[in-house]
Amino acid sequence: MIAFIISFLTTCMAMPFLLSYCKKNHYYDSNISYRKVHKGNIPRLGGVLFFPCAAVGLLGFMYFTPEAWMSETMLKYYNETGNMLNEKFPLHISTLLLVPGAFVIYLVGIVDDFLDVSARHKFIIQFVVALAMPFSNLYINNLGGLFGLTNIPVAVAYPLTVFGILLIVNAINLIDGIDGLASGLSIISFLGFAYVFNQSNLPIFTNLSFALIGTVLGFFLFNYFGTEKKGTKIFMGDGGSLFLGYCLAYFALKEAMENPYIAVYDENAFTISLILLFVPIADLIRVAFERILNHQSIFKADKTHLHHRLMDTGLSMHAAMAVILLLQAAICLLGWTCLNILQLGATITIILIIVVFILFNIGVYSLRKNKE
Repeated sequence: MIAFIISFLTTCMAMPFLLSYCKKNHYYDSNISYRKVHKGNIPRLGGVLFFPCAAVGLLGFMYFTPEAWMSETMLKYYNETGNMLNEKFPLHISTLLLVPGAFVIYLVGIVDDFLDVSARHKFIIQFVVALAMPFSNLYINNLGGLFGLTNIPVAVAYPLTVFGILLIVNAINLIDGIDGLASGLSIISFLGFAYVFNQSNLPIFTNLSFALIGTVLGFFLFNYFGTEKKGTKIFMGDGGSLFLGYCLAYFALKEAMENPYIAVYDENAFTISLILLFVPIADLIRVAFERILNHQSIFKADKTHLHHRLMDTGLSMHAAMAVILLLQAAICLLGWTCLNILQLGATITIILIIVVFILFNIGVYSLRKNKE
């Protein structure tokens, strides 16, 4: 609660100053593209607050509860391996690389918000930053029996990890097309990761999750309930969406990697990470395949994402957002039920979730056709 409250209040107090700054300097989101669903002059730098406000929340937690943020399993690992900075602050190099990696992604997004960096250039920078994780010994090394696959060799694990990071970062970035969608999906995912990190006795990551939830929720209130007339509405921008995507990618790897020195391994860890990010990932894969089948560049901007398709059925922007958030929540509930109550295993669980997603898209397609 300390991390959440501090980051939430910091974001809410800082947002009016950011709105005033954007208004004074005319930093507004362009609405001339046919893909835009909003009208009027609305700032798009809301994500600028994510990095500093989440950091303030996490540091506040560490300051007020110094005895709570280091787990026994972490201490055991660092005492056995000697891989530590000092006795009071033992963090693995992969954890330390989260900060500069997230900061680089954050800066690239902010620069894009001001100068409109091309998709290809952004992708190259994302690729370079993504390489830091596997080379700091954080990578996907066990699929937990998903489709019959368990331990995978490093030669496969490294490129698979980089691909997964790029997939998650761009999935969050590209689904940020309507009010509250990327932030709402991120909150659901961070809540899920907070739960699994807490179950694994990793308090530093549990509280980092809640610090991120606090700052994203603070932004959500201005993004969803704010109005242009009152000057209280703001968009996330690429600075925010890329940063959230990178953090979620890091959390997904932290959960999925089998490392018994850090936490007791759950054989469904990889599947859990996939479930918590399923809707944005599946939507990006669907859109990419559609573009390939239509002989179009996967970097081409269009209106084929799920929120666009839902709005084509006649739903309002806010209704489309609510439907997608409910879909992700339902998938998380289905996954938890299949894995923990029915004990169906990773493969059957993912197949059932894929079937649900396909049926949902078929239903949306039918509604669009009927409307036309």
